[in-house]
Amino acid sequence: MDQFIESLSARLNVAPDTAREAVKVLLQFAQKYAAGTNFETLIAQIPGAAELLGEPVKSEGANPLGGLLGSFLGGQTADAAKAFANLQAAGLSTPQITAFVQAFVEKAREVAGSEVIDGVIAKIPALQTFLKAA
Repeated sequence: MDQFIESLSARLNVAPDTAREAVKVLLQFAQKYAAGTNFETLIAQIPGAAELLGEPVKSEGANPLGGLLGSFLGGQTADAAKAFANLQAAGLSTPQITAFVQAFVEKAREVAGSEVIDGVIAKIPALQTFLKAA
């Protein structure tokens, strides 16, 4: 996990703690909607990812608009708004969030393969939205 996080941290010029928290937010968001995919293969390919999934997210969104918007939207869209707010709370700006999600997906493809990652992304339309914004 350290190599995975350090790679993202260096690529995006963010603190390792920020990258770690952002990875945790993305993994926990994806896990919720990745049923029927090879998500567990991804987790197995990233050392320490399973442990990271078990850790609580430090902030449930410092941006009240994320929670407010999420409460109106419901479902996956609500969780995406919450994840966005949590990524902001982790220390990422809006432009950094889109770049971080793109970099995370690219790094995950290197580690677990395109088939695994593309299957997870296909199951999560809200994640696709993050990628289109990047």
